[in-house]
Amino acid sequence: PETFAYSMDTGWELNASVRVKGFDQKESGGKFRTDLYYYADLATPDGKLIEKISASPIKKSAGERMTDIPIEFQTKLNADSPMGIYKLTFYIKDNADSRRAKISSYFELN
Repeated sequence: PETFAYSMDTGWELNASVRVKGFDQKESGGKFRTDLYYYADLATPDGKLIEKISASPIKKSAGERMTDIPIEFQTKLNADSPMGIYKLTFYIKDNADSRRAKISSYFELN
């Protein structure tokens, strides 16, 4: 995953992305379909956890087998967010076979 934040006049903008691989795909009528769900939690330097700072179902279809699916989001952090190292954790569920995965990345506000 990639995670970074940049300063704005009213606070910070957090940008995060990850590529999902190894998910189940169902073929029907020449289309490959997948059904995923993700959410992301943010741990702050002062020990607080912001649960589901981003969350969404991901349903994709394509005319050929997909190798990966990008997940990207942006959100604002307040100007009074504490300085230091943050941990963002992506949680991904494959709804077709109930497999789950998680991955974390770190970024710093300074």
